[in-house]
Amino acid sequence: MRVEFTFFLIDLRYNLKIKFYVLSINKKIIRVYSFLILIIFLSSCSQSKLPRKTISKTQIAYEIIDLNLKDFELISKGDTVFYMPTSKQSFDGKTLLLDLVEVASISASTQFEFSFSQYTIDYNPVIHLPFSKESKWVDLSFDENKIKLADFYGNSDHPSIHSLFGLNSKDDLIHWIIIEDFDQIKAISIDAQTQFYTNLINEKSKYETCCPEYLKQANTFLSKDKSEFKSMVDLAIEMYIKKRTIVLKGIYNNGDPFQLVLVQKM
Repeated sequence: MRVEFTFFLIDLRYNLKIKFYVLSINKKIIRVYSFLILIIFLSSCSQSKLPRKTISKTQIAYEIIDLNLKDFELISKGDTVFYMPTSKQSFDGKTLLLDLVEVASISASTQFEFSFSQYTIDYNPVIHLPFSKESKWVDLSFDENKIKLADFYGNSDHPSIHSLFGLNSKDDLIHWIIIEDFDQIKAISIDAQTQFYTNLINEKSKYETCCPEYLKQANTFLSKDKSEFKSMVDLAIEMYIKKRTIVLKGIYNNGDPFQLVLVQKM
């Protein structure tokens, strides 16, 4: 009996498809091959300590531990993977797990792009100001095959972002970012608030009964002189990470180079 049979084996570790073609076989041989494939499949499932995310053959396998991919839209372009959040989740305090079994050498570096959120009245969404500033690139350290991603808000035991730049506190980081650009940030903030509170006053009938305090807040702001705004507190703004970029570069044991760029945007 002539039978054409194709087996498909999916390796969860590397997402590789391996095809076995068997021609002119009888039922006994099919059973033998099926048994062997089942053993290999179960063996691959037991290797749970390695990353499960592979982008292509030229990029290193990785996984970001405790990151829920449902909170992101992933977009791949060349050697870059963009993580576009659909919620308030980020890379903050997460761990990057790498498969270094076939890697001869590797380095990692990161860069941050900072911006500012503008607060106004209660329950109104923050306004993201049209200002951003990039940090310098800094090297990341490895703990065997793991990288502890820095934590901006201090909600984990991972290194803080300010410590990556040799600074003592988050306030030092904020000062470092705004010291040369405060006048520009101040102007952008005042313009955004002026527009918001002017519109609120123009629609005061919506607030006279329910929220007269908002009208008072608007009038108070609009009556101030620009010289009175001397700090971030005066401006009611807060710094946040607009973009975090991680670059991994290295060489495989066979001499082939690789690069992987991870970009998390807000």
